[in-house]
Amino acid sequence: MSRLHPASSTRPPAAHTSADVASPRLPRVLMYSTYFPPEFSGAAQQALVLARQLRDLGHQVEFVTVRWHALPERDMVDGFPVTRLYAGRGSKHRELRLWANLCAYVWKRRHDFDILHSHGAYYTNAIVGPLARAAGLKSIVKASLSNDDLHNIGRTLSGRLHRALLSRVDACVAISRDLMREFSDCGLPPERIHYLPNGVDTAQFTPTDDARRQALRSDCRRMYRWRSMPA
Repeated sequence: MSRLHPASSTRPPAAHTSADVASPRLPRVLMYSTYFPPEFSGAAQQALVLARQLRDLGHQVEFVTVRWHALPERDMVDGFPVTRLYAGRGSKHRELRLWANLCAYVWKRRHDFDILHSHGAYYTNAIVGPLARAAGLKSIVKASLSNDDLHNIGRTLSGRLHRALLSRVDACVAISRDLMREFSDCGLPPERIHYLPNGVDTAQFTPTDDARRQALRSDCRRMYRWRSMPA
């Protein structure tokens, strides 16, 4: 007589469904730019290009910026939530009011994001380093212009504070070799400096044929002659 095994030993293991295995969450990004549409800024335009690509990959992206003029505190730009914060009204040390408001905002929403990304590596922007660390986030600063973002760093009182704040940033992005050298001259470890030139939208900017190139040159020459005519 054969021995019967318990039913539990003969039952096939249950198959795992996709709901049982949670997919890893993509990093959620809060981007800071001093100027943001409708205020014009090349850095903000690049930030929007990056944000769109991140959104297409499934990342959550929001923006925080300075509230200039009578712009609304809460807004939507290209489908991205935007929060505008007040800076000080005086001509000196306006960054202190901005920093206080930015710290309060990030701390309140520290569980909503994983990365604090500043578009600009100026003295005012560098606060994202220690702020992100205090909030348990990672930080990125992207420098846009050589001899500008990091100008006078370490040479004055504010320049020394700038360097100290920047030393707390997790990753510094340079869009040129000159900015790579400037970050290095600040004393930052090489592993924190990343060379990443601005991307180009090849759907918009594509090589053209000779005929189109000649037509564009003719248009430019006619425009130049028209502007050069005496009034």
